[in-house]
Amino acid sequence: MRTRDYFWYSFTHLKRTKGRSSLTVLGVALGVMALISIAAISTGFSAAIRHAMETEFNVKTIAVVPLFSNYTLTTDDVERIRRSISPQIITPVIISPATVIKGGVMESALLMGANISQVKYIWPEFYVAELGTLPRDEEWNNNDTAIVGHKLAEKLGLKNGDIIQVLCTSSGRPVVKNFTVVAVLKYTGMNLVGIDVDNGVLINVKYAKVMVNAPSKRDQISLILILTDSMKSAQYAATFIENDIYQGQVRAIAFAAYARAIENIDMLFRAMLQAFSIIALLIAGMGVMNTMFTSVRERIKEIGTIRAVGATRGNILLTFLAESILIGIFGTIAGVFLGLGVVYAIDKSNLLQAAIQLGGAIYIEAHPILTLKDLIISAIVGLTTAAIFGYWPARAASRLEPVAALRYE
Repeated sequence: MRTRDYFWYSFTHLKRTKGRSSLTVLGVALGVMALISIAAISTGFSAAIRHAMETEFNVKTIAVVPLFSNYTLTTDDVERIRRSISPQIITPVIISPATVIKGGVMESALLMGANISQVKYIWPEFYVAELGTLPRDEEWNNNDTAIVGHKLAEKLGLKNGDIIQVLCTSSGRPVVKNFTVVAVLKYTGMNLVGIDVDNGVLINVKYAKVMVNAPSKRDQISLILILTDSMKSAQYAATFIENDIYQGQVRAIAFAAYARAIENIDMLFRAMLQAFSIIALLIAGMGVMNTMFTSVRERIKEIGTIRAVGATRGNILLTFLAESILIGIFGTIAGVFLGLGVVYAIDKSNLLQAAIQLGGAIYIEAHPILTLKDLIISAIVGLTTAAIFGYWPARAASRLEPVAALRYE
């Protein structure tokens, strides 16, 4: 028999058992669909996480904070650290709860005093103006200007050019100062070391010192941001600052640690998805095997007749193997189209555009990404699974003795 004869004979039998064959093909199709959609989801999450590590975390960054200690950071500590490790950028930051008032409407906010050019250099993706323009250093240092986070601006209906009042408490006394909004930031979802940019108002650090600190403690700051030249340098500098310079009085948080944690989560996530893929394939394969064993039992007399007229064991094996391969081909083709449809639906319905929060530290927006390689691999795996699980029934059929098969009732 020629190869096409095996497949034509098998196709004829599949048409006679449409109901059962269709369900088996559907099982293979669902397995291939699961492979394709899971591969797209996994690739999408991995790409989003890599992007987050390069932008949101900036693994070359360190935050020095006086957590769980009575130590108070001041501007002198900035120079002390600068002399010890020679960073690319080191900048003080003041953080304090505040109230922002516009037109009689009051909203709680996070006051941040910082040098805009330096924090923008550290996290360029998050200090991007949606309205207005970020000021240059000379404008920032010499004017009562403010930059407002996206959510805070929405709550108060702010736009560039508006005048706002910022209310803080210094030594138990309220301090109010007017600022001109020069920019409204794009939404970031960023919340690193307690800095909630979207609900914050950013002003020059010199104004923040006056509004937050008592007159006798003007040089106090909340944290120090440091940018080094590499992730390895950041990890070394964090350990050196925490243990050698301050002997445990401050915490030096290297964002590379966050990145490693997220990478571990990504690896775990991909392993879980791969496990689901294997389960889906096993279910599809068992369906093929069950259908083929049923087909063998129903056709025992037919097998005996074919053997009696001269067919070899190899002919029987190839006949039933061709049937399982046809099921795999039909199921794989249907599965590819179903997978493409599922990936498209997931992307358009924004099901993956959800926040992943790691201690309130990171927001990741993911989209499914389907590559040609994943599509081809899924198709090959689906077809191979059908062939492998169809082999055992085909082998069992080929081992039937003609005499016993003809006597079978």
